[in-house]
Amino acid sequence: DGDLAEAAQLSLGSLAPRAGAQGAAEIAGFLEQRLAGADGEERLEVLAAMGNAGRPENAASILASLASDDAAERRAALSATRHLAGNEVDEALALVVETDDSIELRTRALELLARRTTSGAASAVEGALESHESAVRKAAVLALSSAARRDESLADRLRALAASDPSEEVRSAARSVH
Repeated sequence: DGDLAEAAQLSLGSLAPRAGAQGAAEIAGFLEQRLAGADGEERLEVLAAMGNAGRPENAASILASLASDDAAERRAALSATRHLAGNEVDEALALVVETDDSIELRTRALELLARRTTSGAASAVEGALESHESAVRKAAVLALSSAARRDESLADRLRALAASDPSEEVRSAARSVH
């Protein structure tokens, strides 16, 4: 049964953080093999399991899927980055923010970057304030709202957006931060 197999695969990914080093590495390897032979919906399911596992051994495959032609695969890969650490993840998410065709995926990548604690992630979110897309600028404002309460220079940038951004939605979001 396909639903049972999907649930088992997701559970396997969830077990990886508690499986010890060798067990987690074996789970990561198993998921790599599954991804290599998967397409369509099965590929999305394996990426979800990889996200649950959060193993660095799967990072290259997850990050490669961020460049897929399939928006559903890119969405699954974005979600799968949530437990991954490293500058390469920050850089890949920043690239999605800058270049993805889907505004939905660009804003989701911004949300993920905003949860990360690296300077590269923070810089990428701040850089999105300069986007040509108002939805991306608004997402950046919302992502930076709590940081702006602690950082006066960032608060000044948001006040400037509140006063002069061409989009009323962005201006409103920026005003709501204060």
